[in-house]
Amino acid sequence: MTSFWLADRNRSDAEDRTPPRVKELLNNLEDARQALVAHPVYARVDSVESMHVFMSFHIWAVWDFMCLLKGLQVSMSCVQVPWFPQGDRTLRRLVNEIVVAEETDEDGLGGFAAHFELYLDSMDQCGADSASVHAFIEALRGGA
Repeated sequence: MTSFWLADRNRSDAEDRTPPRVKELLNNLEDARQALVAHPVYARVDSVESMHVFMSFHIWAVWDFMCLLKGLQVSMSCVQVPWFPQGDRTLRRLVNEIVVAEETDEDGLGGFAAHFELYLDSMDQCGADSASVHAFIEALRGGA
């Protein structure tokens, strides 16, 4: 399944299909996007060790993004039983498509995994310290 929202990263091809509210959002975010693309962190990650340090901090942003996304999903759609239609249809679709991609993306090995899981696997494979994240997730699972 190719998502309309994810497949249209080349905005020029999708200009006539992009909803006006999304166009406005993209335009409002362009300066921030450019600042992000030009961020000096990219020049700082210049060794395996610096990549390990970056990853040990960045994993928290990956986890936080997922928490924010799931919060959006809860506020914009029904995630309870009994289910009933709730929220703006277009926004509900957008958020749910992002959730599907973030929670169950292809893992490159014929299976599926959350981006957070893929990131943790990458950290473990390259030798970055992921102990604190694993401990945190286990504490959450244990009811902390």
